[in-house]
Parts: sequence; structure tokens; C-alpha cells
Amino acid sequence: GGAVGGGGGAVGGGGGAQDGGADGGVDGGVDGGKVGCTDAGTFTLAYRSPRSVVNHPSAVDWVDGGLVGGEDGLVASTAQELQLGQTTTALVVTGFGFNVPQHAEIDSITLRIKRAASASGIADYRLQLVLGGFVRGEFAPGGAWPLSQADATYTLIAAGWTRDMVNDASFGVSLVAVNGGTTGARPLVDLVSITVQARVPGGYFGPVTATQVINFLVGGSGYAAWDHPEYAQQDDGGLATATVVFGQESQWLYFDNFSLVGAPNLPLSGVVFELKRKASGSGTVADSLVQLAPNGTFAGAPKSVVGPWSATETWVRYGSVNDLWGISTSTLASFDVGVAVVGTSGLATAEVNVGRLTLFYNTSMQAYTSAGTGSTGSAFPRAWTNPAGAALANDSQAATTAALTRKDLTELLLATGFGFAVPDDATIDSVDVEVVRRASGSGVVEDREVRLFVGGTSMSDNAAIAGAWDTNFRVQTYAFPGTKLIPADVNAVDFGVGLVAQSPGGVIPATPLVDAVRARVTYTCQ
Repeated sequence: GGAVGGGGGAVGGGGGAQDGGADGGVDGGVDGGKVGCTDAGTFTLAYRSPRSVVNHPSAVDWVDGGLVGGEDGLVASTAQELQLGQTTTALVVTGFGFNVPQHAEIDSITLRIKRAASASGIADYRLQLVLGGFVRGEFAPGGAWPLSQADATYTLIAAGWTRDMVNDASFGVSLVAVNGGTTGARPLVDLVSITVQARVPGGYFGPVTATQVINFLVGGSGYAAWDHPEYAQQDDGGLATATVVFGQESQWLYFDNFSLVGAPNLPLSGVVFELKRKASGSGTVADSLVQLAPNGTFAGAPKSVVGPWSATETWVRYGSVNDLWGISTSTLASFDVGVAVVGTSGLATAEVNVGRLTLFYNTSMQAYTSAGTGSTGSAFPRAWTNPAGAALANDSQAATTAALTRKDLTELLLATGFGFAVPDDATIDSVDVEVVRRASGSGVVEDREVRLFVGGTSMSDNAAIAGAWDTNFRVQTYAFPGTKLIPADVNAVDFGVGLVAQSPGGVIPATPLVDAVRARVTYTCQ
């Protein structure tokens, strides 16, 4: 069986000799000149391992990214055309220079891109908001790019975004395009701008602290009392505490008389109460109710923030600049606030440092629009580390530099140098590839591209298989039947197999690991 690799390329007699072992003939057949068929029939060579596995850049870089700041016909494009299924690297646009005022609350963020394609097929692959180099939000991708410059807009409801975040110099957008057409094409971007919609108060009063803080009895012996409620009057490190077990509620920690003396005589539009708080103990505690008591009487709709209290002291905000909690504002003289907690597991202690109140007036919606300046350099796609670890099944694997999330792609993992010695006058019937692979982490890794390559050029259809990679190493087989390859292709030292993995979306990370790549060839001699 070892005759496939012997003596400078002798294919050997009989069908069995052409099925030589995977290790016996890595050097054979390639250096010994052309060898014709010696027997008629169909032959399948044994699976062979590659001599080389490398990280091969698969995305196309952007050029002239700095031109996206002006609607002037000067465009950012790519260094070369994208081929079918190929993506760009990330065009990261920052430096928008927003100056959203203090106390403004971000309502929405709208992205506007003026773009075109040099030929049909270019489309959005991924559009993300970034801050400090980290992804902080995603826009739903649009459709195909037009052949002449036109606007596309994308809107994100900006829950969790603050004016400090959008004002940061690192705030921006990351854009990746893909070619889903049948011919090569370039993306062309003329302008990237962002509009921030914010609720901006015309004035405010506060923050103020309560005149006193007391334990307000609810009634019944089952409610946990607050110890030292007076410690929550000032931000001085003293803590009001209440210890609860699972299902037990506390009495009210009652912040009495946030005086409105000196408040402006303007229409009230919002009330914000902030609590500096934490939890301790083996269990967990959560909000039961946080409720306003205008003029000393509980009224309106109570608030709560979902989830357990943090073990780290944190300011937590209730209400907003345009939220009146369902109260009447016609005869306000003072505000009180009551805070009650509930045990959600085990034994836990709620600890409150201080509470403070701020009133907002004449809140209106304001829009802030600015263009940015683009550059590349983000980690997209993810490179493979230790790619040579995928040459043989052992304790060394190829993995990505970081876990995949949010539609991340890997670079191409390209395995070459299989050392096949198919007779020169044979017909290639098929190529089969085995990949030993798994995913590490709680997220999902999938195939995106699995193709045959010669000289770095794809020579096959995409054989990617739908479905998530297993979390244990499994052998996945890919079939390339009816290939148009000729013997010189599969015998070439740069014949190989390329794999691109992807995250289908979502924020839970997972890392692709490849332990081995093997290939075999089936051919027919007449």
C-alpha cells in the first residue's frame, strides 16, 4: 500500500497499490514527473494529513476610510473586489464629537450611511455600535447596496446608553459588507453620520437629600425592620441595613421630606430618585417597591429595577427626566420616597448608603447629528492562533485569538501540502475532507465556508454544513462530488482545504477549535 509515495512517484500496480497509506507517500508523485494510469478502474486514496496549516486572511481591507466624513463624492472603498461570499474587514468610524448636555437621556441612535456598490451583490453583513473598542449595540442589517449613491438609515432604541457614552471620542460604528452576488464588486461609502435623539430638560432642581430617614412600619411581624435608617441620610459611608430570608419583605426605608424650597416655578416633567446601595450575605435581595409619597402620601405607580442587588456599592436610578410616576403635580410642597426590598434566595442583607432626589422641568426631545472619520484596525475577522495545531490529531489545536460573538467570522484556516500523486490522465471523481473540530464555551459556532483551494483560489462550491459545532471533538466529513479539478490541481503543493467558522449572532461567546484536517481523492482511470 505504500507504493503511492515510493520511488519518486511510482503509482504501483493494481488498485490496492493506489490506495497507499496516509503517511507512506506524502513526498511521492509530485517530484517524479507525470505518471499515467497503469490500471483501469476507480481508486480512492487514503486520507492524508497536510504539511502546512496557516491563518490566511480572508477579508478585504478598506482604503481611504477617512473620506466618510463628508458628503462630497469622495468614497472609502476596498483594496480589491470582493468575491462571492467574501466580506470586508471592519470599517470603524469614530470621532463624532457629540456634546449632549448634562442630565440628557438618550432615546434613540440613528445611523445614516450614503453608499453604493460597483456591481450588484454587495450588502450589509454587520453594523455595530462600538465604545472603547467594544461592541455595545447592533443595528439590523439592511438589503443590497444600490449601484448609485443612496442613503440607508438604521435606528437603535438606545436602552442603557448615556450622554457620557455618546460624547466619548471612542463612540462610533463598525461596518462590515459582504458580496452575495455572482461577480466581483466593491463597496463604496461616501458618508457615515449618526443622529442621537435625547430627552433634554430645560431645567432641574437637585439632587437633594431627605431631611430625615426612618423605619416606616408596614404592619405585621413578618416584615424585616431597617437598622440605623438615619445612616442613609448622608453619603458618608454609614449604612442602613435590613436582613431578609427568601420571600420575606422589609418594612419601608422612608426618606422623609425632600424639601422643594428654592425649586423653580416651572412645569414639572420628571422625577428621578437615586439609591446608593449594595447587598451582602450568602443569599440575594431585590427591589420590592420604590414609591413616591408627594406631600407625605404614597401615590402614583411604584418602580423597581429587575434583578438582584449587586455586592458592589452602586448608584441605581429610578424614573427619568420625563417620567412623573403617575402623580399629580398641581399642589406639590414636598416629596417623600419609600424603599422596600424582598429576599430572593437564602439570607441576605440590603445595605443603603444614601438616597437623593432630582426634579426636571420642561423636558423636550432634541436631535444631535454628526459625521465621523473612518479607519480600520478592529479584530474582524478573528485570526487563528497555532494554525499548525490542525495538521495532526493530537493535543495541539488551532483556535481563534478571541471567542466569537455577534456574527464574528474567523479568517481562513488553510491546510495544504497533502502530497497526492493522482495519475496525469485520470479523472477526478470527488474529494472528501474530514475536520476534527469542536466549540468551546456556551455560545454557538457554525460553518460559514468550507472550500477546496489551489494557489489560494477557491476551486469548489461551499460545502459548509448547517448546525452548531459540538462541544466535544467530532469528525465532520465534507464531500466535494463532481469537482472540476484535474490531477495537476490535487497533486499541487498548494492544493488545500480552507475553513471559515462563524458566530450566528448573540452575545454569548464560543471559540472554534480544530484538531485535524484530512483529505482523500477518488479518481477513475480508463
